[in-house]
Formats: sequence, C-alpha cells, structure tokens
Amino acid sequence: MPGKYYGEVTCGFGYDNSIGDYKLVMIPDYEYTCCKIDVYTVKSNSWSSSIQGTFLFRSGKGYRGVFFNGRLHWLGGLDTYETCSEVILSFYISNEIVVNMLLPENIMPPKDYYGEVYKNVGVWGDCIGIACIWNSVRIDVWVMQEYGVKDSWIIKYTTTQLPLPFSLQEIPFWKSLWCFNNGELLVDTGKKILLYEPKTERVTSVVVRDISINNSRQIYVESIVSLGSGTNMEKPITDEVVKNPM
Repeated sequence: MPGKYYGEVTCGFGYDNSIGDYKLVMIPDYEYTCCKIDVYTVKSNSWSSSIQGTFLFRSGKGYRGVFFNGRLHWLGGLDTYETCSEVILSFYISNEIVVNMLLPENIMPPKDYYGEVYKNVGVWGDCIGIACIWNSVRIDVWVMQEYGVKDSWIIKYTTTQLPLPFSLQEIPFWKSLWCFNNGELLVDTGKKILLYEPKTERVTSVVVRDISINNSRQIYVESIVSLGSGTNMEKPITDEVVKNPM
C-alpha cells in the first residue's frame, strides 16, 4: 500500500479485461525526477507501484483519467531538461505502461486573440479527443479518427456560443459526458451541465436538482453486480448509443 500523498494527486479508474478486474490508478505529483504510479486492483485487494519516465500529468479536480480503448488518458507533458512538450498521456490498464500521443500540430487561435488556450481530454463519439478553450471567445473540439495515429486529428466541432465569460480564477473546462444518436452532446463545463447541438451551436443549460455541481462528475451505468464478483452483465440500450469513456 502506498504511503500518504502530499499535494495534488492525479487519478483514474478503469476495467482490465485481461484479468476481468477493475483498477484504480493514483499518480502523486511530488516525484520531480520521475513518474511514480500506484495501482490498486479490486478483486485481489492489492497495490502495486512502478516508476516510469519523466511524465507530467495534469492534476486537480476535473482532470481525472478518461478511460477509452482499454487505456486511461490525461493531458500532460514530456519533461526534459530543456523543454516540456504537451501531449496526451495514455496509461495501458492491462500492462500498466505509459505512452504518449502527440496533439494536433495546426491548433490555431481565433483572429486577434492573445490570451491563453486551455485544453482537456474527452471522448467524442467513438474517438478520443481534446477541447481547446480560448477563454470566452471560442471552443474547438479535435478528435483522433484513428486511435494513436497522429495524422488522423481533425476538428469535429467549433462553437462560439459559450455559456458565460469564464472567471479569471478558474480554468475553462469543456468535457463530453454523453453522445446522443441525434448528434447532441451532454457537456460538462466544470460549473454547469449543458446540452449542445453542434449543427446549430444551440446550447441549453441542464438543471440537476438537489445535487452539488462541481467538476467531478462521471458517467456510469447502473448495475446490481458487485465490482469484485467476476460476473459480467450486458444490458441492451435501445434509446441511445453508449459512446462514452466507461
């Protein structure tokens, strides 16, 4: 079992189909010369640790690992003595190895824009992708059409219909929670849940009563099967197609 964590901790949760078990991944940010990764396996109730490279993982609320294609994904960087290149860090849940995927080369800011760009990883349809948020000016969503292939990045959506100007004290956030068959997206902005129609750029606020709104929301499918039971159960979904990280 790992010792006490200090500072921010990056985490993720996913299913390892090679052993039929779930894993919790914890990555503390206090290792400066290398990346320490702690993994908890549910059924065996055991921890393991490994040291891997000089990766920098984005940490904090709202930046939990996105599970897709058997891997957990975070926005991060490759740290060297001279530079730090921004990439998507992909953690293989089965063999517990970290690899990196390059971001699109031609990310362009809006005309006459001189502020910062914020990015976060998400799943759009059946593709991994990133949202590029140019403060309250514009959001571009890029998707990797062929997983792991750098040249397959394309812009999927662009919108200027943002809910509110973002506060200077918060990092803008735009993460797809659910993709509907009609093309609409349920989007998490960190402060609100929105229903977004890409074709018309129509944005509608979704009211969730009696639930504290923060940037820690996750999608799940209800089940009566225990995580450690070793039983798999499939439920047909006829109204909507499940195209989500979990």
